Amino acid sequence: MTQFIKAPDLWKEQNYNAVIMGMLKLQAGQRFYCGDSGRSSIFVGVSPAGTIWAVHYVPNVGYDWEKFRKMRQTLAGLPQYVPPFLRDARGAA
Repeated sequence: MTQFIKAPDLWKEQNYNAVIMGMLKLQAGQRFYCGDSGRSSIFVGVSPAGTIWAVHYVPNVGYDWEKFRKMRQTLAGLPQYVPPFLRDARGAA
């Protein structure tokens, strides 16, 4: 069963690590915060190297949805991110 949570703050180490480790799964387009800026960011995905990709709010512009779509397309063409604990289990580097 899917459980919905309040938009997490990914500047909090525990939340960031939970995303990278695969314990907290965010969906593309899901909102989250970077600190207490007051504006949410939009989750794009996690790169093969384990970097969180996001689109951030730009004052007087808003959210760049075209950038979001391009980033999603780029991620779709890359190998899928595998959390470290699964890499070890599969014997992958």
